[in-house]
Amino acid sequence: MASDLRALFNPRAVAFVGVSPDPMKYAGRALTFLRKHGFAGPVFAVNPKYEEVLGAPCVKDTSELPAGEIDLAFVAVSADRVPGVIEECGRKGIGAAIVASSGFRESGAEGAKREEMLRRVAREAGVRICGPNCIGAANLLDGVVASFGTVFEKDVARGHIGVISQSGAFASNLVDSLRRRGLGISYMVSSGNEADVTTGEYLRFVAADERTCAVLVYMEGMRDPAAFLAAAGEALAAGKPVVLLKTGKTPASRRAILSHTGSLAGDQTVEAAAFERYGIVVVPSIDDMMEVAMLGARAPKAFAPGRGVGVVCIGSGGATSLASDLLEATGLGIPALSDSAIARLRGIMPPFVTPQNPLDVAGYSFDDEAELAGAALETFGADAAFDKLLAVVPGLPHVERCLQAVERVTAVSTKPVLTVFVGGPYTDQGIQLALAASLPWSDDLERAGRAVAAATRFGEARARGPVAPPWSRPAPPSGATVTLTEYEAKQLLAPYGIVTPRERLGRTLAEVVAAAQAIGYPIALKAQAASLPHKSDAGGVALWITNEQALRRAFRTMRGRLHEVVEDDAIAGYLVQEMVVSGVEVFVGVKNDPTYGLTLLLGPGGIFVETMRDIAVGLLPTTAADVERLVARTALDRLFAGVRGRKAVHRVAVIDAVLALSRFAVEHSDSLVDLDINPLIADDTRAVAVDALIVRYLTAG
Repeated sequence: MASDLRALFNPRAVAFVGVSPDPMKYAGRALTFLRKHGFAGPVFAVNPKYEEVLGAPCVKDTSELPAGEIDLAFVAVSADRVPGVIEECGRKGIGAAIVASSGFRESGAEGAKREEMLRRVAREAGVRICGPNCIGAANLLDGVVASFGTVFEKDVARGHIGVISQSGAFASNLVDSLRRRGLGISYMVSSGNEADVTTGEYLRFVAADERTCAVLVYMEGMRDPAAFLAAAGEALAAGKPVVLLKTGKTPASRRAILSHTGSLAGDQTVEAAAFERYGIVVVPSIDDMMEVAMLGARAPKAFAPGRGVGVVCIGSGGATSLASDLLEATGLGIPALSDSAIARLRGIMPPFVTPQNPLDVAGYSFDDEAELAGAALETFGADAAFDKLLAVVPGLPHVERCLQAVERVTAVSTKPVLTVFVGGPYTDQGIQLALAASLPWSDDLERAGRAVAAATRFGEARARGPVAPPWSRPAPPSGATVTLTEYEAKQLLAPYGIVTPRERLGRTLAEVVAAAQAIGYPIALKAQAASLPHKSDAGGVALWITNEQALRRAFRTMRGRLHEVVEDDAIAGYLVQEMVVSGVEVFVGVKNDPTYGLTLLLGPGGIFVETMRDIAVGLLPTTAADVERLVARTALDRLFAGVRGRKAVHRVAVIDAVLALSRFAVEHSDSLVDLDINPLIADDTRAVAVDALIVRYLTAG
């Protein structure tokens, strides 16, 4: 629970274990910074060599600390001594400890054993651990800086941005980057190895504080994905963006990939789908993270749906065309001005200025341009076509007048206005003026566009309503997997409402012929063997068989081909299936991802599905609206509308099939590995599962 972390972030008193009088050592620096940034509570030191350390009373051992008075211990002793210190902290009623010591999991197998011991001891003692191998934590809002991060040598402003980083160096870097942009922080935590408290728990605590408006997270690996996603979902509901910079990859599955789903759903693709569902703003760099943080602190209205952007460029014709290209590349829109806005601009702009979006504001002088820019921004702000505004400002002599105009419009506009500096000798002056006026600003048009697009996606995710908690599936059984035949897979799917063609299983030629007579020609013939997940590749499929003679010939040919690749007794039979004449081929798959659970894949299907790779990915459980969004991201959206004279596809039938597959996957999550329907053929009346493949764990019933 978030309340468990109050001892870490808002302690009554702090003890520094292993501190020495040297203010350049880690514990000494942390003690110095704690006092420098205003902590008013008691501070204790633990070191057998001293009676006082840096002005704090010093005891020889943790056991000599007063009981029931101290909430937080900062521990900087050798790794082998840490568990004993934590055990004693528990006896003294100390609820949390920052373990700065290294020599744990990051150092190899022996260190991993020490870390496991630390985790066990901490849980038994009732002490929450930050770290080990970290630089500490800070709550600037309440004057608690228990960290030796170099950035705290400077005056770090209190503000509304939280910072969580598994890397101590990145934690300091992020805080300093915010500081240099005039943005203050609420909390900072270096989570280190996360032996106990994970990023998800920190996120829940930091975002729950009403004084935090956004949280920046640097992550190298995810210790508890469900906790992190759940906390992100809570932050999304509260309108607080979680901005994530993540490196590394999730562990790859070691099993052989038998299904289309397994090869199409890469770790990064699944992860992106998870982050999107929970409104997590993923950025590629620290600079991009700062751009989004700027909007969070200075222009929270940017985090709302609405992709229409109005761009006013002051005296920079080149920036207008560049802005169009860059913004549209991010998925934002550049709507045309309304007729009324065009008429108003024609009345106030010089005749050589064309009223359009983006607008190139040019005047007869620098002062003239600044006044015209203000009028243009007011006009854009009143135009319902726009949801967000960019004011592109050059670093020229009229930069102060331009920013005054931007400030006037920002103060009264219901729409966020982001100032973007595009270079020039007065740019530094402009940035200082923007800082003084608390205006949101950027010095890179491309990054600004990405930030506005990211903020918009957050707004869209929030507008979709509350997200379901992360799917917590039971741990699947270990060991080998088994691939079901198409016929077996369909037998399992049919009770869930998956429509299949008319079909029968025959084991002999006579049974196959009888099945074809019952179904009616034309038919397809498919060999059924668990070792042939992709039957057509091995010659195990014959299509458009129109009579008995052709069927007998196809049967013998197929048996001859298969004899070369599979034993006769491995063939469970031959599926005789009506030919589904026409329709759009759809691929629907489910992957049981080891990190994020059940994952849905959807896109154009058929034999070229892995070649085309036009696949959209989402998480399960899902809704009809979620499925529609996935359809819209692929060529299916155009295909479903009807092309080359074909009738439009029965979209509801497709969505119903996908939802039915979702229900099956959720109910079988403890045994499911992968599941494909390829193709699901959809026309204007129905959606039919022509082929299916299920891979599950061998121990499943």
